Amino acid sequence: MRVLTLAAIAAGALLAGCGPIWSAAVIADASGKFRAAAANDAKQYSPYEYFAAEEYLHKAREKESYAQYERAVDYGKLALGYAKAALEKSQQAKAGMTPAMPHPALQSIFQNQPAQRPAQPPQSQPQYGYPPPAQPQYTYPPPAPQPVPPAPQQPTF
Repeated sequence: MRVLTLAAIAAGALLAGCGPIWSAAVIADASGKFRAAAANDAKQYSPYEYFAAEEYLHKAREKESYAQYERAVDYGKLALGYAKAALEKSQQAKAGMTPAMPHPALQSIFQNQPAQRPAQPPQSQPQYGYPPPAQPQYTYPPPAPQPVPPAPQQPTF
């Protein structure tokens, strides 16, 4: 019986130490890939993946600081995946395999210019099979309220 108790205590001590080690290893891998992606200009060539990796890495470190190691591993794996995607996209863009321009809405961030709104469809055509909504007619000043007629008097007996 004493041997089983000691074995249970030893197994518990070994398992308790796995959380911090595993989360630190995953976060270190994600951090290395993120730095590699940053060195390959992923911020310009794949901004979505770059910023997603950055935020998930930040969240993984936060969860690790609160000793929530399982959540830290989950966020670390997400950060690693996005960092790998950002690195791959930026390498392909630098090699000329894919267009290197970011989404039109994001171009203003990199070029310090105001973003232009996309063209709106004409309102006279129904969208998605429904007629366009009727525009309410407002007048200013509003019309004067109509007087309320007096209530009919009750006959007395």
